[in-house]
Amino acid sequence: MKDTILNKLQSNPVAQQMLQFGNNIGNLFPNEEALCMASAFMQDQQTRIVVKKNRYEAQQLYQRLKPLINDTLLFVMEESLRVQAIASSPEDKQEQLYVLTQLVKEDKPRIIICNTAAFLRYLPDKELFKSLCYKFEVDQEITMAELKQKLNRAGYTKVNYVDRPCTYASRGGIVDVYCLEYEHPIRIEFFDTVIESIRLFHEETQRTIQTIDSVLINPATDLLFTDDQIEYLQKEIDSELEKQQAKLIQDDYDFLLDYIEKDKISIENYNIDPHLYIYFSYLNANKLTDYVNGHIIFSSQEEVESGYKKLNEETISFIQEMVESHQYLPKYCMFHDILTFEKEHTIQMFHDFLDFKHPIFSNIETLEQSDQPLIQILENLKGGKYLYFFG
Repeated sequence: MKDTILNKLQSNPVAQQMLQFGNNIGNLFPNEEALCMASAFMQDQQTRIVVKKNRYEAQQLYQRLKPLINDTLLFVMEESLRVQAIASSPEDKQEQLYVLTQLVKEDKPRIIICNTAAFLRYLPDKELFKSLCYKFEVDQEITMAELKQKLNRAGYTKVNYVDRPCTYASRGGIVDVYCLEYEHPIRIEFFDTVIESIRLFHEETQRTIQTIDSVLINPATDLLFTDDQIEYLQKEIDSELEKQQAKLIQDDYDFLLDYIEKDKISIENYNIDPHLYIYFSYLNANKLTDYVNGHIIFSSQEEVESGYKKLNEETISFIQEMVESHQYLPKYCMFHDILTFEKEHTIQMFHDFLDFKHPIFSNIETLEQSDQPLIQILENLKGGKYLYFFG
């Protein structure tokens, strides 16, 4: 049924405009956008990065596209840096890391749907992220110390007992690690310098759930800096601290210094406190398009640009508050600049409204949006005049 619908849409004017990367598409309902995009993707198998104004609209499109195109990924984050720094969503974090992991592991055609904040987010060096995706196997030769060092570098936090994701613990010849990719933690047992066994276990009862031959352990965070970046950051932070010392009274400077020195230690020790994201602003950080080559769509241009303006305003307000309370250094650019992005890339622009000079209609209607009697709807469907998507 799905293929029949998408095949029927191959010649649809909106689907054709998507295939031609035209900019005359406007005023699409979510079902229209999903169906035409799925049909276009099925025809040309070209990766598309679709940027929506906010996470809600991104999720709405994802929910409609995923059943049509299985290779659809959702990459979203909080629109507020304030919320992200204080109470970031574990679900969002898991989804973000899953998407980045998929992108570095396999290059294949996909549709990636993101909100403006996620699309413009600073990301870690792609090669670093890829190098921190590990596979461990039974009979593999590696010391416990080496394994723990790898986990620490990939953003896992050492604890006494693993009871939450992104943590690890060790005792005797055992290392327990709780990855986002698995529902339960993993126990890796050593015999000298060789992995003797790997198994999933229940975090409360400690009972074995399943014995496995190998395990994939991916980064626990996207707040990752290369060693060269860490060295550069330390110098940049010290330089900025000198400037602030000349501007602030001693008590205020001492207060700021205490916060920043803790951040420097956290960065050096590969800690993953969410607020450390601000230090990407000192670097030439990667962006989503460094992880994946694809055709970029702003859906719509007006809403994405408006979302970026709102994101910037809220971010500057938050950073200013933290600067005035002497907890942050005065660095305000926390996302890639959308105007620079538009100049450097070819972007297909959808619009809020139809192009009245060259209007393009999909002739797709949903049942709840039609005022016609049901018998007339069925007649139109039978005659092929319209395709109705019963959402």
